[in-house]
Amino acid sequence: MLGRAPTAGTTRVAHARPRPAGARNEILTEATVELAYRASVASRRRGALSRGMVGILGIVNVTRDSFSDGGQFLRPAAAIAHAEQLLADGAAVVDVGAESTHPDAEDVTAAEEIARLEPVVAALLRRGAEISVDTTKPDVMAAMAARGVAWLNDVAGFRSAAAVAAAARSTARLCVMFARNDRPRAARTAAGAGDVVAEAGAFFADRIAALEAAGVARSRIVLDPGMGFFLGREAAPSLEMLRRLPELRRFGLPLLVSVSHKSFLGELTGRGASERGVATLAAELFAAQQGVDWIRTHDVRALRDALLVWQQCAPGRPATPQRAPRTQPRPGEAIDRGAVQ
Repeated sequence: MLGRAPTAGTTRVAHARPRPAGARNEILTEATVELAYRASVASRRRGALSRGMVGILGIVNVTRDSFSDGGQFLRPAAAIAHAEQLLADGAAVVDVGAESTHPDAEDVTAAEEIARLEPVVAALLRRGAEISVDTTKPDVMAAMAARGVAWLNDVAGFRSAAAVAAAARSTARLCVMFARNDRPRAARTAAGAGDVVAEAGAFFADRIAALEAAGVARSRIVLDPGMGFFLGREAAPSLEMLRRLPELRRFGLPLLVSVSHKSFLGELTGRGASERGVATLAAELFAAQQGVDWIRTHDVRALRDALLVWQQCAPGRPATPQRAPRTQPRPGEAIDRGAVQ
């Protein structure tokens, strides 16, 4: 399974590296975990599903206008309750965003973004949760990093010098997302005739170099190849990216995929955003079979259950499966929210 980055009051190893067999309850040194991670890259190419190495990020949108659930979790109490349910359902990390990246979304100032995030992030950190903040704004990155969040997730891929500087000053993991447009938002533009995977590879090489030059350790970086409108208004580039995900393994870094309810699934199925759950799960399982390390999703329970069943069906699994871990924590208990195990 994937480990967890440490949160306040814990001594768990950082960077969510997979642990060697039999070492689940040991406190490992960073060097040991790094070696274990690099040794596992080749095996993950053969498919993460059979080894339970897929970590789940649960999505919490503290927004008015996110395309799938805008307005449902704008109140702090609703967002906190939703995040706790995602954790109970099996999320390793909660990804909290306060500005939608949908093409038609409203602009949100950095001050408003921070005001939306503060009560939610503070409450979840007090509960021992591992938090990712989804933002493109350097001021928001700095404020949330000071709060102690474990991840910074930038759909603009840390393109600006200010974003790189904010990332370098933090200790968080950095999710670098590729998009074909240079705006901090998805766009309904034609995909064009270029090789989308080659474009993503060139972008990642550039951003990795910029972050490392700023002092960011390579082990902090996670790559997200983008999906949906971030790649083009048609389904074709998203499907091409999914088919060729293993090509992005050449960077030796974890891959994260987020296809949940996105536009290309609607083009394929004719379903509206709220009706794409089955299509989402199919694409997520395909991504897991392609060897990704992390999947960001709205429906954590469905993905976790699907991964667990698929894993138990894999060759070489014991006839009697392990009992699923208890999902509801006792009051005050920190959940070991690692990947499906």
